[in-house]
Amino acid sequence: MIQTINHDQLKRCLLLLWMADIPACIVGTVGTGKTTAVEELVNSIKEKMDPSFHLWKVFLGLVDATDIGGIPHKAEDGKVDYMAPRCMPFGTEESGIIFGDEYDRAAPDVQNAFNQILLGREIHNNIISKNAYVVLAMNGESDSYTTPLSKAARNRVCTLFLSTEATDSEKQWDDWARTNGVNDTIRGFAKYRSDLIKEETEYQELALITPRSRDMAGKILDNIEKVDTI
Repeated sequence: MIQTINHDQLKRCLLLLWMADIPACIVGTVGTGKTTAVEELVNSIKEKMDPSFHLWKVFLGLVDATDIGGIPHKAEDGKVDYMAPRCMPFGTEESGIIFGDEYDRAAPDVQNAFNQILLGREIHNNIISKNAYVVLAMNGESDSYTTPLSKAARNRVCTLFLSTEATDSEKQWDDWARTNGVNDTIRGFAKYRSDLIKEETEYQELALITPRSRDMAGKILDNIEKVDTI
């Protein structure tokens, strides 16, 4: 059975993976707060560590491959070169998070292009900032017409399964709703008729046991004491 986590646990896991420099892949149904968790992590890092920390959002289900790899053009020497897009930190040392949203709704050629960023930080000789961290988000089996991660991609990320059924999720949402002024009737409905909004998705394990994944696990353990989590 897949181990799911709640929203607060997701934020702590993202912070830990960022410290360990291991790309994350968030899997969860629509509306569970995947994007919000990434935005809150960026804001937290900006406030506490680095005011210049960026968030580059790339909605992979809405772009084509040239939006990732750049538009080809003829260079001065007559050879074909590629103009790096502005949607990501090519050729800089800027720090921040590249958020590849809707990864599993992207066309295969878009996934292949973004995988070059995920796997090697480079595409068409355009190099991503060494201080940029990659996070993917996808709906997985909870959505239709999706393309699963390749084994190469699966073996380069730590997969986090976000669920409204995880322990304390209902309390966390109610605390958030109270703080953000959500209507009391809606809060009451969510609390007392939660049986009507149950999540029934069964996810499949994506992790692979390889020498690389063991190395990634070691990096996580090396950094875990820096984060307030279990």
